[in-house]
Amino acid sequence: MPTVEIMDGPPGVAVAVKEAMVVPHGHGCGKSVRGGRVIITAREIDEYSYTRMVLRITYKTPNGNLQRSQHINVALFP
Repeated sequence: MPTVEIMDGPPGVAVAVKEAMVVPHGHGCGKSVRGGRVIITAREIDEYSYTRMVLRITYKTPNGNLQRSQHINVALFP
């Protein structure tokens, strides 16, 4: 199961990985495999904001841990 952490982002935003069957399109595979989906939640948003989040996703592979960063644009509405 991959893990995710916020490297940079707005306050009041949390991120988690929910276990799911996913299709790894980047590897040319058409079959679902065990993995996870990234879920982003926000609480107590007082005013509109638009910002960029930087996430670090860690995958466990047979050769050790593989880390990738993902940049996401986020719009928060009250």
